[in-house]
Amino acid sequence: MNSYKGGVIIAVHYSSVSPAVAVTAVSITIPSSPTAATLSISGTMLLWKLSGMGADEVTVDQTLSGTTSESIEALLEAARYDDLDDVMSLASFGVSLNSKDSEGRTALHMASANGHCGIVEYLIRNGADVNASNVEKNTPLHWACLNGHIEVVKTLILAGATVSALNSHERTPIDEVMCRGKMNVIDAINEAVAQLELTGTTVS
Repeated sequence: MNSYKGGVIIAVHYSSVSPAVAVTAVSITIPSSPTAATLSISGTMLLWKLSGMGADEVTVDQTLSGTTSESIEALLEAARYDDLDDVMSLASFGVSLNSKDSEGRTALHMASANGHCGIVEYLIRNGADVNASNVEKNTPLHWACLNGHIEVVKTLILAGATVSALNSHERTPIDEVMCRGKMNVIDAINEAVAQLELTGTTVS
């Protein structure tokens, strides 16, 4: 691990980034005040954890494959900011889509909270747990309901999200919506539940 001044270009040499990819040299520009960054080369996502080392310095820590705290952070940030390409690239590097950060949040939490239906659908198709809970026992459905993201709410319920899940405040997603008077979200929940019941699916 080496320290460099922010805003400069460096070259990092290594022999392998994954069993399928070999890259010999990479040049990147480090921002002056970075937190985390990703670099895409020929369709391959390389992960870098950039953390402040003082007013002007940053540390570059190569994270090339698998699930690590750095790759989890990158995954959650990609889901939060609706960057499907990065989510897919991270998954291709072996980062689990059910990875949780220190607060128990998953990529599905972040995408659901911010209304990114495309990423929500991708995560669900690829095995993300729709009922994953964070440290406060909130599920992605709790957060989608809280923020009024109707299409995400429907998508989660149709994929098997539990409507009656209780968080640490003993509230279900419906309780959270009722407290805030978001009747359009209630209508969306009822619509999705009715759609499932027509297929003979029991909704919990």
